[in-house]
Amino acid sequence: MTDEKKSDIFLNYALQALAPVVQAAIREGITYPQFAQALKSTFFDAAKKELEDRDSRLTDSAISILSGVHRKDVKVLGQSNRQLSRHLSIASEVYTRWLASPDTTDSFGAPIPLPRIGPSPSFETLAYSVTKNVHPRTVLEELIRLRLVILEDTVVVPQKSSFVPTEGYAEMAAFMANNLGDHAAAACANLAGQEIPFLEQSVFADGLTEDSVELLAVLARQSWKRIFDDAVALAAHRCARDEPLEGNKRMRLGVYFYACDDEANTNEQQKLPKDTK
Repeated sequence: MTDEKKSDIFLNYALQALAPVVQAAIREGITYPQFAQALKSTFFDAAKKELEDRDSRLTDSAISILSGVHRKDVKVLGQSNRQLSRHLSIASEVYTRWLASPDTTDSFGAPIPLPRIGPSPSFETLAYSVTKNVHPRTVLEELIRLRLVILEDTVVVPQKSSFVPTEGYAEMAAFMANNLGDHAAAACANLAGQEIPFLEQSVFADGLTEDSVELLAVLARQSWKRIFDDAVALAAHRCARDEPLEGNKRMRLGVYFYACDDEANTNEQQKLPKDTK
């Protein structure tokens, strides 16, 4: 298979993968010219990383040739100060650790209310166990803003069994970028011939009724809860162990469940004669 043929195949399927993102962009009032203009920075960053991986010289011309972005745009992008962080916020780390520790959960694994300050277990010691660079009060204010906790006198009461903000569009968009981005990175690494393939699989079924979909959705959530508890516990243990070793690796383990109308079956049903049973 020629490289040209591979590029055609990749582009075709990449566009299919991007379809939900484009649909969401349209819902938010983002047009094609806006999206295409913004995409220049993504091609700039990707070309720059590719050249760095190749140990090639980082020149405007090299980035322009590799990415197809005009040299004038490359120059502007190279001078801009774009700070895009993909790290979880301190608030999410604190809340996730709250869900994982046996000292801060009940016998069913649900997060328990914690005194705002005081010896462990307290919200203060929990926040400081994640970072000493941000005051616990600041973390608490963020979790309250996201409606994940409430403060009753001197007790912090959790309102959710997972860190999924119902308030804060920017936070939800950041979660989309982090989760979707790492999922795509794993799939693309495997496509490029990753020596040890990343875990990137799914189960698919069609011709289902609404009841069956709901039953499978319940199974997915129950299965994820077990994976979540085990993964967070091990990750917390290894983070504590690796801290003095100054490790430089990160990981993300995720799962998703999606259901919709089966367009193929729906279209076939629409073609059937009215007297067909």
